[in-house]
Amino acid sequence: MLVCFLLLQPYAEWEAAYLASALTGFGHQVRTASLRRAPVRSMGGFTLLPDCGLEDIPDRPEGLILVGGQSWRSGGAKLVEPLVRRAFDRGAVVAAICDAAGFLGTIGLLNQRRHTCNDLADLKRWAGERYMGETLFLPRQAVRDGTLVTANGTAALEFALETLLALDAAPEGDIRAWYQFHKLGAVPPPGP
Repeated sequence: MLVCFLLLQPYAEWEAAYLASALTGFGHQVRTASLRRAPVRSMGGFTLLPDCGLEDIPDRPEGLILVGGQSWRSGGAKLVEPLVRRAFDRGAVVAAICDAAGFLGTIGLLNQRRHTCNDLADLKRWAGERYMGETLFLPRQAVRDGTLVTANGTAALEFALETLLALDAAPEGDIRAWYQFHKLGAVPPPGP
């Protein structure tokens, strides 16, 4: 399985770390992408050279991960809208965290699916009349509704869990054991 992580500068590197490492640990391919194939810097000061730019993102990845950060409210974010819509429309897993989840509201993708984000009031102001999904908003750290996963910026681990489940990246028991280990520091003994 191929999963593509979309990073806009400055991106929140911690929001992608658990998910990317779990995917590779479960034997899947991870690729990074940005607006163009040029170095992007994270909010924490890491610089990364993406595997591809928008023009050469691998065709039809099973998952498109929108990593949060401070650029989802900029004009550059609008450049990724066609890519996100194509992935969403063909049924790929689209997972967005922090301001990337709010961005989905600005392009109308949260109007018919359960979702969460950093703050509902902020989302309503930011998206304006393009957002009509308030009744589907859930005040949770992460929400999975079919192939859509959203999370707030405090939920990197929960985001990873829900995205791994949506992708069917490994047997559910293995995914939950991975989550339990990272959340609590130990894997519970197997049941009878």
